[in-house]
Amino acid sequence: MIRILENFPDDVLAISGIGNVTAEDYRGTIQPALRAKRARYGKISLYYELGPEFTGMTLRAAWEDTKTDLGNWSAWRRIALVSDARWIMRGIRRIIELFHKRVRFFPTGQADVARDWILEGSALPPTGGATMSGVPGRMSSPPSTSL
Repeated sequence: MIRILENFPDDVLAISGIGNVTAEDYRGTIQPALRAKRARYGKISLYYELGPEFTGMTLRAAWEDTKTDLGNWSAWRRIALVSDARWIMRGIRRIIELFHKRVRFFPTGQADVARDWILEGSALPPTGGATMSGVPGRMSSPPSTSL
């Protein structure tokens, strides 16, 4: 299942994978949200959290993910992937090496750092009263390295 996360700027697609993510999650949730945001803003950022509730994804979901991410590469401003799943990190290592300035991988314990990094790349303020690092007016530095 994919859940759309709130309290991010409107030019950021913020999602969380919960349980087993399927191709239908991409077609029914991610792709419509992505099309709407790109139609409105052109370039957008992606915050994708695969936390402890994430158990995996189907092969077709992985294919939809690849098509969604790489098929529209020029439309991404930044991509932050938050997960402790080593297989996810290994799977995107080459993408990070090729596009290191736009893609960063963060362990789950650094979700706040990932959010700050995505917010720094946004052209719009967060919705719902969210603040950077939870402190009004404070912005943390982005991580110093990419994986």
